[in-house]
Amino acid sequence: MTFMKKFMDMLNIDNWEKEKLEEISKPEKELVPNQYASNNTESIESYSMQATVSDEKITDCNIPGSNALEKKETEVQKSIFIKQTDLEETIDEYLIKESIPYKSNRLIIKGVHLYFIDIAREIVAQKSIRTIPLMREYHLSEDELTQVLCEIQEAGILDSNRNITMNISEFERFIDIYEPSIFACAHSAFDKEIFMVMGEIIFDKGVENVYDSLPADEVIDYLNIMENLNIISYDNYQNIYDILVSKKDFDTICNCIPNSFSNTNYEDLGIDYSQANIDNMSGIEFEKYCAYILSKNNFTEIKITPASGDHGIDILALKNEITYAIQCKCYSDNVGNAAIQQAHTGKSLYHKDIAVVITNRYFTQQAIEEAQALGVKLWDRDKLNEMIGGTNK
Repeated sequence: MTFMKKFMDMLNIDNWEKEKLEEISKPEKELVPNQYASNNTESIESYSMQATVSDEKITDCNIPGSNALEKKETEVQKSIFIKQTDLEETIDEYLIKESIPYKSNRLIIKGVHLYFIDIAREIVAQKSIRTIPLMREYHLSEDELTQVLCEIQEAGILDSNRNITMNISEFERFIDIYEPSIFACAHSAFDKEIFMVMGEIIFDKGVENVYDSLPADEVIDYLNIMENLNIISYDNYQNIYDILVSKKDFDTICNCIPNSFSNTNYEDLGIDYSQANIDNMSGIEFEKYCAYILSKNNFTEIKITPASGDHGIDILALKNEITYAIQCKCYSDNVGNAAIQQAHTGKSLYHKDIAVVITNRYFTQQAIEEAQALGVKLWDRDKLNEMIGGTNK
């Protein structure tokens, strides 16, 4: 992908942005004579659809027979001919039938770094963050790469501990719709399942029927997201919402939102934690371990929050009719007061009774004082070990 091409695309991005959602399900078509004409005397008119995907890097995953060692920033153009029958075959249907991995043709996203998509795609495909190779490939300083990684983390492609949260297929669909802060909720935390349920109600009974489904502020959060995705629009004159897309288009948009954008119920998978080393876990491993410890200490309704938009809360749980919003911190040093503030804010957004920060380490004096002022419970290494002992009860 050349810099000049990306720069020219950025200049024209405003016009392109208005059509981005249509491109998800309505690719540009060009009719050409079909190569599969019948030998019968009666002529059968049939056409094939030519879909052009341009300006993509040649890789061994999207161009059959390409050499991975020759992966360079080379611009190519390829055409896919799709035989048409009585019913038109969409690009997605053809890709599925031919087992061709879907790849978004979006090049840049307004509001993020020019190489956001390229770097994020490489990280997800490689399943790792290779700092030096990325800096050399994209001619970035370490600070510039850190900026891009923060943007990728903000998008939910990486979690707070920079673990990759989606596979390459989910990533490519997600890039089709992503905009910075598109799933930001001022009064709640975005949950894909809630979003889909609200959509079902809207398309079945109308927008007004979701007004009482959640607290008013949270309803507005979700309606704002639907406006950002061009699913609905607000009519200021009549004070009503208009539905802009079909139910099929809504389902297509939902398919672009990774499942990791939902709370997931904790399941005991029978993992043996008897030899677990809490100082040698990734962030996600520590969250799952804490969920396991909670389950063994009579907590119920345990849910792990999505990596994106979790507002500093990693686990939700219930015990003795008291609800908990818990932040997990697997650190190599003591936890500071920033985690306390995040947990306190997250508790309010999730409407829980008690905020907790749990860690494998201890807390700074400032964090302890902040927690006492805000009413946040601190479960340090000693408390965690005490709860680990409780797993045998």
